[in-house]
Amino acid sequence: MFQETDPQTRPECQKCGLYRTCTSPAIPGDGLFQGEVILIGEAPDEAADDTGRIFVGPMGALLNRVLDQAGYSRRYSYCTHAIKCRPPRNKALDRHVKYCAPLLHEEMKWMPNLKVAVTFGAKALKAVGVEDTLTKCRGVVRPLQIGDRTILHVGTWHPSYVLRVPQAESELLVDLSKIAGMLTGTSGPTPQGVADRDTTAYRTLIST
Repeated sequence: MFQETDPQTRPECQKCGLYRTCTSPAIPGDGLFQGEVILIGEAPDEAADDTGRIFVGPMGALLNRVLDQAGYSRRYSYCTHAIKCRPPRNKALDRHVKYCAPLLHEEMKWMPNLKVAVTFGAKALKAVGVEDTLTKCRGVVRPLQIGDRTILHVGTWHPSYVLRVPQAESELLVDLSKIAGMLTGTSGPTPQGVADRDTTAYRTLIST
């Protein structure tokens, strides 16, 4: 299933002030919700804010290309942001992570077949509960507790950083090349009774 959300049906969120300054508030995730991999960016950039879509523009093109080189297609994953609204000047703050992290964790819990989480950038790393710095734990495969499941996680450079620092692309490629092995080595129970994305619960969560 490829999950797309009509901009007219996007939930409203007023937990922080970002909804006042962005074009597309509370951009939802999209992709293969029944898939085994979630790709988590930090926050919408200008292209994402303009289109209401995740990982688009030059940054999205770079990510798609490196994923293909790594032997894994983005179309088999679910994509989302740790922070749902674009922050001014693309500068996400810790308080934005604090407000949005519960939404991210609910998204992950609702994925019935989730086995692997890949975070891009320091804020996404923080949002899934990893306290180490990105430079310390980049590329390290580790367990991550999501609800009643233990999945595997790897953190890596954000594609927007790689656009600014092209020499980091080789490290991004190495990290993303680990996805296939992580899938092969992951085991554990699949949550029962979760068939699809519960948009009603998502709306309820962000409105409280």
